[in-house]
Amino acid sequence: MSENASAERQSQHSVGSPVHDPDEINLLEYLYALVKNKWLIIGVTLFGLIGGYVAALVKGPTWSAEAVIAPKEDETKKTPNLSSFGAFGGLVASQLNIGGNASLEKIEMILDSRDFSARFIEKYNLLPSLYRYQWPKIYAEEWDSAGGKWKSTFKKPEPLGMGDFFKGTFVKKKLNDNNTMTLEIRSRDSTLSLQLAGTIVEFLDE
Repeated sequence: MSENASAERQSQHSVGSPVHDPDEINLLEYLYALVKNKWLIIGVTLFGLIGGYVAALVKGPTWSAEAVIAPKEDETKKTPNLSSFGAFGGLVASQLNIGGNASLEKIEMILDSRDFSARFIEKYNLLPSLYRYQWPKIYAEEWDSAGGKWKSTFKKPEPLGMGDFFKGTFVKKKLNDNNTMTLEIRSRDSTLSLQLAGTIVEFLDE
């Protein structure tokens, strides 16, 4: 009789007790962890927002000008129509005739050359403009505004190194599906961006 009663009590206990599933997700545990660390989460979020805002202020606005270019081909070949691009937003449209063997690959190769960028900076005397907007402190100390030249204490950068910096910082390009290339020039000054976009297309066409 006692054995039957004991077995019945064990059976009732097993039926009444909840079974714990190790794979079950307890949302209360996650909610408790969030509440417990709420100040840490709020602090990290605020730090990220403030840091991003300060970085944007330090960097300043970036202005871009785009030039849509395409290689000139024989009259018998179909050439892309650039007139539809218009002149909105400082956009320049041009067709280039480079060495009689024009191709977007050749134009891209030229633009990727730091020698091209170095000669471009030298021909249009862009070093003062680049320093003025990129390194204003050095420009103010070393540029003689009255004489229109660098002071004797100014040490000019190595041309190829400056060319490499220019193409990596200012020049962005993208090949389009209609046999054209979008050349984007970015700088901290809108006038400089537009000037560089126009002159670099002119220099490419020489």
